[in-house]
Amino acid sequence: QPKDLAVTADSTVFVAEINSVEAIRSNQRVFELQTKFTPSSVAAFGSVVAVGGEVGVPHSVPNGVSDETYRRI
Repeated sequence: QPKDLAVTADSTVFVAEINSVEAIRSNQRVFELQTKFTPSSVAAFGSVVAVGGEVGVPHSVPNGVSDETYRRI
């Protein structure tokens, strides 16, 4: 079940879900990031997307995921 969503200028929708964040563009899922925490919020500004967890601490790029992965979106 979606917890939160954010929309970027190019109409990509980021959806925070129970154990992941999905990126959807033109009704197609273009990326899914599995998380080790429960995302509770997501925000987008320009090319930056921030994900907040239920413990109230914002999370950065998790180990094992390179910046290149995010550039593909």
